[in-house]
Amino acid sequence: SQEVACLIEAMGSGVTCVLGTGGRDLKKTVGGVSMKADMKRLDQDEDTKLICLVSMLADREIMEEVLCEADQLHKPVVAVFLAVPYWKGKYFSKPVKKAKEDAKNA
Repeated sequence: SQEVACLIEAMGSGVTCVLGTGGRDLKKTVGGVSMKADMKRLDQDEDTKLICLVSMLADREIMEEVLCEADQLHKPVVAVFLAVPYWKGKYFSKPVKKAKEDAKNA
């Protein structure tokens, strides 16, 4: 998440908030409770224009739950799951073109 924040800053945009959920949040035993709660919090935040989820070591079932909840948010969501063998890196809760436009305009 730190690298993503730095890349966004380097592109001339900014980050209003970075929330770390810990390396085990998307494990089956934890269930993604922190990420789910943080997404909802950011969805209500006036200053947040786009939500970017970054995670490693996600359990497939929990990752899918998080992505389904992301689809219910009002703000665009971009998700990146690293080091996950079944992850194709093609998920956006909004159409890719719209998410890119929202990211540029945020």
